[in-house]
Amino acid sequence: MQEKPLKRIFIAVNLPGKVKDEIYEKAGRVIDGNSGKDGLKIVGKENLHITLKFVEYVDEEELRGIIENAEKINFQGFEIVLGDAGTFGQRVLWIGLSEGEGKLLELATEVQKVTEKGDDRFSPHVTIARNKSMPANKVREIVEKINSKQIDIRMKVESFEVMESMLGRKGPEYRVVFSRKLI
Repeated sequence: MQEKPLKRIFIAVNLPGKVKDEIYEKAGRVIDGNSGKDGLKIVGKENLHITLKFVEYVDEEELRGIIENAEKINFQGFEIVLGDAGTFGQRVLWIGLSEGEGKLLELATEVQKVTEKGDDRFSPHVTIARNKSMPANKVREIVEKINSKQIDIRMKVESFEVMESMLGRKGPEYRVVFSRKLI
C-alpha cells in the first residue's frame, strides 16, 4: 500500500507587501550587515508572516478538514501595530506587537480549533532572522540597533491563510493553500 504524501502546514496572517518593505527598511539592513556563514540568516521578505498555528504534516484528507473548519471562522478585521524587536533565546530574532495583541490572540484561539494537530502555543511575532552561532552579546546589540529605529508599523488584519511550507536547500518556500477573509 502506497503512503499518502504529507504536506507541512501552518496557519498565518500574511503581511502586506508595504509592511514587509518597511520591516526590511528598518530591521533588514541591520541584520544584513551582520549576516553570513557564522552570523544571522535573514528571513526572506516574501516569507514574513505571523504564525497563528503550526499544524505539522497532514495528508490531503486532513488538509480538506482544516480548510472546511477554517471556512467557518467568522471574525472581524482589526488593526495591529508592529513594534520592538526581541529574541527567543538567542536563536530567533523577531518583531513583536505594540498594539492589537488581544485581538490577534482571539483570532489565534479560533484558528487553533480547526484541528487538534499541531502546536497551540501562540506568541504574536514576525520572525525576521535566525541565529546560527553568533554570540549572545552581539545578538543583543543587533536587537538594540533595530529598536533604536523605533519600529511603529500599522496594518489591518483582513485575512488569514492556510499555508504549505516546502523545505528546500535555500530555505523554506511558502504557498497559500486557502485564504479566509475576515468580516
